[in-house]
Amino acid sequence: YTTKNLITYGVTADSIKVGQSIDLSGLSGAGRFYQQGIITAFNKYNNEGGINGKLIKLYRLDDGLKPEKTLDEWIE
Repeated sequence: YTTKNLITYGVTADSIKVGQSIDLSGLSGAGRFYQQGIITAFNKYNNEGGINGKLIKLYRLDDGLKPEKTLDEWIE
């Protein structure tokens, strides 16, 4: 994908899709706190009607803080 394709692919008539690869299960698990902040912000905007009427949808993958896993997840 090019950046242009990803942007077009992620925006539909009623939603904005956001993808995230984050450490939820690795040694630090630090992504859990980051994740909660994102969910809180997205819920706030969605409860206010979204962005230009489009709801934000979060798609997350747990990479366990392993860079090779991150790449493999997003290639799928």
